[in-house]
Amino acid sequence: MSWTSVLVRAIYLAVFGGCFYYLTYGLKRRVSAAISLPVLLAGLLLLYQPFERTLAATLVRYLIFVIFYALWALAFLNISASYALYLSVFYTILMGVWFSCVQIVFRYFGWENRPALVAAAGLCRAGSVVLMKKRGVEIADGRTIGIYELLIGTFPAATCFLANLVIYEYMDELNALRSVRGTATIQLLVVFFGLSALLILVGTESYFKMSKYKQESESAANQLNMQYQLFLKEKQNDEAMRGMYHDMRNHLAVLEKMAGTEAVSAYVSGLHGAFSEIEPQFQTGNATVDLILSMKQQICREKGIELTAYLSLRQLDFLSPVEICTLFANCIDNAIEAVQNEGIRARYIHLSGGEMNGNLVVKAENPYSHKLIMENGAYRSTKNDQAAHGYVLMNIRRIVEKHNGALTIRTEDGRFVLVWMIPVPRKGE
Repeated sequence: MSWTSVLVRAIYLAVFGGCFYYLTYGLKRRVSAAISLPVLLAGLLLLYQPFERTLAATLVRYLIFVIFYALWALAFLNISASYALYLSVFYTILMGVWFSCVQIVFRYFGWENRPALVAAAGLCRAGSVVLMKKRGVEIADGRTIGIYELLIGTFPAATCFLANLVIYEYMDELNALRSVRGTATIQLLVVFFGLSALLILVGTESYFKMSKYKQESESAANQLNMQYQLFLKEKQNDEAMRGMYHDMRNHLAVLEKMAGTEAVSAYVSGLHGAFSEIEPQFQTGNATVDLILSMKQQICREKGIELTAYLSLRQLDFLSPVEICTLFANCIDNAIEAVQNEGIRARYIHLSGGEMNGNLVVKAENPYSHKLIMENGAYRSTKNDQAAHGYVLMNIRRIVEKHNGALTIRTEDGRFVLVWMIPVPRKGE
C-alpha cells in the first residue's frame, strides 16, 4: 500500500469517524467511549474498500453508510430508532455533498492531487459538522423524531443530494455534448444541488426547532396564566375572609339578643354555610397546591371526575410557585385527559405523597385504557396531538431533573401511575 493510500485512509477515518462521534457527543451512551469509538473506526475501515465508480454503486455505498451509522447509534447511544435514522441520514448527506463540490473546484483549476482533495473536502466536512451542531441540528437526549418529521427533515435534502450525485456522475458525458460554457453550467448545477441539500437540512431543522420553541413558549405562558389565576383566587379568598371576620362582632351581637329562640339555630346554620364557602377544600400545607387542587376539583366535578388528594407538602418551599404549578397542574391536567376516554367507566384521580427519607415523593393515579408506549425513555402520548400533549410530561420531567430528582411512569391493573421524587435540600444548602 502506497503512502498516498495510507494518508487518504487516515484522513478518511479521522474525518468520518471523528465528525460523527463529535456530532453525537453529549448524548447519553450505553457504552463508554473506550469501546464505542474503536468500533466506529473499525466499521468505517471495513467500509472503506475500493468499489466500482458507477451511480448505482455510489448510491449503494451511501445507503450502507446510512445503515451503519444508524445501527451504531442504536447500539451505543440511548436514543430511539427514528432519531438514530435521522442523524445517520443527516450526517451522510452532510458528508457526501462536500466531496463532489470540492472536486468541482479541483477540476476547474486542473489540480490532480488526491490527498489534497481528500484533505480539503475533510476540512469542509469537519467545519460544516461543527457549524451544524452549534447552529443547525438539535442534539438532545429527550428529542423524539416522528415519521412526519423524519420524512420532511430528510426526503427533500436526499432528493437534492441525489440530483447532485446524478449530475456529477454523468458530468463527463454531458460535457462532451456541450460547449465550454455548457460545461461551467453543469458544474454549477452540481454545486447548486449540493448546497441546496445542505440548506434544506438547515431549513427544516430550524422549522422544527421554532415549532418546539413556540410550544414551549405557549406552555410557559399557560403556567404564568395559571399562576396569575391562583393569585386572583387567593386574593378573593383573603378578601372574603377579612369581610367575614369584620362582620363577626355584629353577628355575635345579634346572637346575644336572639338567645333562647328558634331563630338562633337558623342563624347559626346560615353562618356555617357562609364559612363553608371560604373554608379551604384541601389542606396540604402549601397554599399554592391547595389553590391548584381547588381549581382543578371544580373542573373535575363538571366532567364527573372524583379528585382526591392526601398530600403533606410543608417541605415545598425550595420549589418556586411556577415550578409547583408546573408539577401539580400538568399532572392533574394529564390525568383529566386520560380519564375522559370512552373506554373508562370509573373516573377518578388520586394524589398522595409527602416527605419520605429526605425526599419529596408525590404519586398520581388514574384509570388508563391504552397501552403505555415508551420512546427514548419518555412516555409517548396516545392522543392525536402528540407534540402538544407530550410537553405536559416533558415539563414535569424538566422540573424534576432540574432538582436532581427522578420521574417514573408505569401502568398496572388498568391504572396509570406517575411518581416523581425530588430530594429535599437540607437547611443551609
